[in-house]
Amino acid sequence: MSYRLLKLKKPKLFKPSYKRGDQSLSLSTNPNNISIKGTAGNSESTSSFRYESNKSLKSTQQLNIDYSYFENHTFFDSALSKTNIAFDKIINKYPFEGTLSDVEEFEDNLTGFENYILDNYPKHTGSLVLSGTAINEDPANGFAAGLGQYVIVKDGKGLEFPSFSKDNTAIADLDPNDKSFTFEFFINLPSQANSNQIICQKKSSLSSNITVALEASSATTNAGLKFGITNGSEFLFLTSSIDKGDFKHITLQFDNEGGFVEQQKLKYFVDGELVTTSSTQFQLSDIDLGKADFSIGSGSQVRIDEQLFTPQQTLSASIDEFRFFHSVRHEDQIKKQMFQNIYSTSDLKLYFRFNETSEAHGLNSVIFDASGNSRHSKITNYTTSCRSTDSPVKSENLKRNPVLFFVNSVENLNTELITSASFYDEFNPNLITKLVPPHLFLEGENFEGLDQNNPLSGYESTPAQNSMPGSAKFGSSQLLISFLLIWAKFFDELKLFVDSFGDLRNVNYDIEDTTPDVFLKALASYYNIELPDFFPNANLDQFVAGEGIYSTGESKSKHTLGYIQNQLWRRILTNIVHLQKSTGTIEGMRSTLRTMGINVDDIFNIREYGGQSRITLDGIRVDKTDNIRLLTFTGSLANVITSLSYQGIPNNLPYLKSGFLSSSRIEIGKPDPQGAFVSKDLFFPHGISNNANDGLMTSGSFTYEGIYRFPTLTTGSYPEYQSLARLHVTGTDAPTDMHGVLTNLVLTSGSSPTITLYAHPGQTNTAATSQLINFSIPLDTGSIFDGNFWHVSFGRKRGDLNFKNEPTITFNETSISSSYFLRAARVGDRRLNSVYTASSVRAEDDGIALQYYQNAFQQKSSFNTSGSFIVIGSQSIAPHRFYFLNKTSLDEVVRTTNFAGELCQTRFWSKAVSDREFREHVRNPKSLGVVDPSINYNFLNHNTGTFEQIRLWTAAKQGTTESDGSGNIRLFDFSQNGLHLLGTGFENNKIVFNANQLRYTTLNTQFDVAGTTEKVRIRSLQKLDPIKKIAYPYASSAPVHNVPVSEEAIDDLRFSLEMSLVKALNEDITNIFSDYQFIENALGRTNLLFSEKYPDLDQVRKNYFENVTGKLDVEKYYKLFKWFNDTFADTIERMLPSKTKFMGINFVVESHSLERHKFKYYYDEIYLKALQRDPSRGVILLSQFVGSLKKF
Repeated sequence: MSYRLLKLKKPKLFKPSYKRGDQSLSLSTNPNNISIKGTAGNSESTSSFRYESNKSLKSTQQLNIDYSYFENHTFFDSALSKTNIAFDKIINKYPFEGTLSDVEEFEDNLTGFENYILDNYPKHTGSLVLSGTAINEDPANGFAAGLGQYVIVKDGKGLEFPSFSKDNTAIADLDPNDKSFTFEFFINLPSQANSNQIICQKKSSLSSNITVALEASSATTNAGLKFGITNGSEFLFLTSSIDKGDFKHITLQFDNEGGFVEQQKLKYFVDGELVTTSSTQFQLSDIDLGKADFSIGSGSQVRIDEQLFTPQQTLSASIDEFRFFHSVRHEDQIKKQMFQNIYSTSDLKLYFRFNETSEAHGLNSVIFDASGNSRHSKITNYTTSCRSTDSPVKSENLKRNPVLFFVNSVENLNTELITSASFYDEFNPNLITKLVPPHLFLEGENFEGLDQNNPLSGYESTPAQNSMPGSAKFGSSQLLISFLLIWAKFFDELKLFVDSFGDLRNVNYDIEDTTPDVFLKALASYYNIELPDFFPNANLDQFVAGEGIYSTGESKSKHTLGYIQNQLWRRILTNIVHLQKSTGTIEGMRSTLRTMGINVDDIFNIREYGGQSRITLDGIRVDKTDNIRLLTFTGSLANVITSLSYQGIPNNLPYLKSGFLSSSRIEIGKPDPQGAFVSKDLFFPHGISNNANDGLMTSGSFTYEGIYRFPTLTTGSYPEYQSLARLHVTGTDAPTDMHGVLTNLVLTSGSSPTITLYAHPGQTNTAATSQLINFSIPLDTGSIFDGNFWHVSFGRKRGDLNFKNEPTITFNETSISSSYFLRAARVGDRRLNSVYTASSVRAEDDGIALQYYQNAFQQKSSFNTSGSFIVIGSQSIAPHRFYFLNKTSLDEVVRTTNFAGELCQTRFWSKAVSDREFREHVRNPKSLGVVDPSINYNFLNHNTGTFEQIRLWTAAKQGTTESDGSGNIRLFDFSQNGLHLLGTGFENNKIVFNANQLRYTTLNTQFDVAGTTEKVRIRSLQKLDPIKKIAYPYASSAPVHNVPVSEEAIDDLRFSLEMSLVKALNEDITNIFSDYQFIENALGRTNLLFSEKYPDLDQVRKNYFENVTGKLDVEKYYKLFKWFNDTFADTIERMLPSKTKFMGINFVVESHSLERHKFKYYYDEIYLKALQRDPSRGVILLSQFVGSLKKF
């Protein structure tokens, strides 16, 4: 019998991006081990290890060694000698004006220690700042010699510093003659008016010049630009503008590639985009400017467009990355290289990076020419303000911009290393000079005048530098010692290579003493697997240099793709035993992606097809993990002398306090306001209550929720009593002039821990204790101290709100008791096996008539001037004879304030969180779910919102994790009500959060898609109660012999990973529901059968998107998805059972879960075409009548 019910030979609408391959054990998508090839840089050199295809050890740079300790790499050689050689190579031999091949060859030839020195060596990047002159400072005939900063470049190779130039031939070849040429530079013009200024100029006469100039402008936003070539009677020019106030990348070029008059153009680009071209046409002959100097920032009068242009100021601007090419630069070249350094090429005639250090040395005015033509120059009228660290070149390779002068930062590093090296040499018994007879050195010591007792002392002398890089002099020793150290260096490197072979099978997350990266594939073959090439389509720049990874090109990646691939391989091999054991399971697939640094739940939807034939919304949940932070109240104490504030708050113990839980009442809803809504014109549509008591967020029902963790102690114990949270008030009368305590949630340690709620909101003038609200929930032995996350909450449901169907009760007519509740549960428990609840119904004023003014939750007074606030942490509570928990007649336990655990998040609701909502908050700590989000979900105080909503929500996912210089920190209130928790008493400038991983479950965002992760279903239980029914939704009371037809499962072998555009949005939407009963009602009401929309869902969608502050950035999803190529899909496939039909990694564009579409119902005409329907029948309208039935 065939199971193929579809005609598979029909043409396919889409071509799949992934096809299932074979089922071999291999994890590789590149079985031939073809390495990435390239011709750039040093790729053709056989001595280079960065490009080679046949991996082998060629340099100690490839070894995983901690070079900060000499004992790890120096055995026979002298540490002093190694240090001096490293500094000598960098300062004197660094190819700062070389080609890319020169630079890479220099880097490749460094030893591992020398490369370590280069990594830690001072670097500098920046820009040139020219201050400019005033208009009246000799504008007629150039500028006075001592005014304004500018650069004069001599048109001759190596003329300025011939002894230290790569090319000192003095050849003058800046004049373009018949060639095209291009200027490129960043420029930042100050936001101020300017007169005529020259940006750059090469001029032999008034009518023979190349000039780029700024026209006079009184505007502060932009200035006019002139670019002209004048060659006798021939000329080309263009005019445009440059914005002020920010760096702009400018490209100006003369395009003579065609050679014909109609093809000769001047072009002007801004940030890589063509802005304008010249309109004039001339057949320019050779542009010969007589080897005149080239100037930047200054110039003299010239003719542009047959008009005289006279500069009135030297240039006032910041300039960076000035490049002069004798060629045309195309748009793609400009955009690719504008944000990164380039290297010497044949057409690059002048190149200033302006990255010279601003630290004091003898040649601060020098700027290096990196074009390879050695046109090093000086800044005229140099001051220290000419150097700025602000650079627009975001992708500069910092490692390739070392400071090449022996300035303070270099000297400090050198001194530190020389001191350490000298000490090491003194105690190194294997130093080669200690292994030969000392008399061999006597003649050299006498002849060269060196220290007889310390033959290596010459290396300790301070280096001296009197000119350009290449002129530094380092200390040395006698010739025999130098000869021995050559061999010692060879012995050391040989020993490092040999030692590395002992680590070939040792692979872990550590950096040191593990197998080198070049042997990772060999190690994989030992385990009978092939490692996948994760970036088979990467280009050379991305894989080797880390450039071009980001599409904007504005920043260089910290790591290359080659480095990232090696780290992924290392993670796979570290976990290979676990991966091999879990092959064929969903855990194996998850673990494989986790080893690659990918949290599956954050990026993908795991789609297992199948499930029951009848879809219900009960119990459909998915497991999640998340990395969170917890604010620790131990080990983060401020290191100061203990003192107490006037409110009893210590300055050296952690203490948290929220804002006042009160506001102006502008919302409708329960409880009914005591006052009347006024000023409706200002607070449309309801107005604002004229009774201040209505703004108290505790005036009705309320709930506090907190998530805590008590790490398991190996030594010692927790305090007997701890305060998890308190509600305080302040006022003008004692004891609230310090702090009055209304509630205290106390945790009692011991063999049978308990959580007790103490509450005393009454303000009656009596010392009696009968008003104390006091009840507890006992916990299992060691439960809350098991190191897991625990959700603890308490609250109050106001008395009159317990009788919703009764007529309105006036407070001074009868006494209604309020219900207080207390709950605790282990967070993330899908089956809710550890849930503890208790409640107590109490008359809040000792049974007498409930007088409104006597309850601090509901009444402002001299004891409660601003409303209550949440407090966590140690405090000295002022006792009082009569009021609140401050009563001296109450046990001291009610005033416990110590807390020694960790706090994850806190919430405060101006409603009583129901048991259904509480259980969802336990399963999913991210959930703000309520039974009816169309009413109770509203972050902002919108006039049409309800009073019963969340008012405070702090979560440890905030960005700020470090205390400030005074030991203070703020826990941000994500509810947008501004009730942030302010912390004091923490250690100064320290990270006060601990990282941890939380496992939890959420409602499945794909609730209407057939699929399941539970294909093992419990069908019968001997003892089935409502709690177990939640945990086992498929179970019935035993015995069960047959599965009901409605519960029969149709499991499917298909499996896929899906990256959805709205995944994060759907997950956040899901968090507003306590369960899917609201969705079931909103979608399934029978009176909506013929409706064109879902009104309840529309209202929830409106409420939700009032909280969303930004738009979905679709482009970022595409940029992320492009990295998940077939390599990842193939790797995942091999971790799945062979019978599973893997559908690949798919990018899904879909509607979010609150965007539901309906067909318009056409009744008996539903199958007719639009033109065949009878328009005379009109539109049938359905009416709905809503009422209530009562039995009298």
